[in-house]
Amino acid sequence: NRWEGVAWFEREAFEDLLGWAAVLDAILAAASPGEPDVAAGRAAHARAAAAAAALTDAAAAAGYRLDGLREAAGA
Repeated sequence: NRWEGVAWFEREAFEDLLGWAAVLDAILAAASPGEPDVAAGRAAHARAAAAAAALTDAAAAAGYRLDGLREAAGA
């Protein structure tokens, strides 16, 4: 939401989004025409969870300001 010209975001919703993104990465990595590749799914989930943890830390450091998160993420 915006307040006095600053775009803020909600911690809980952001963490939910990151969690679901990690699950989606795992599903997509595990999907294959034959048997699911469980190891690939677990590896993808681990990488996505690590990225999510880094983004969660950056969001907290930014005070849940969108401009601060963009700066911390180099965007």
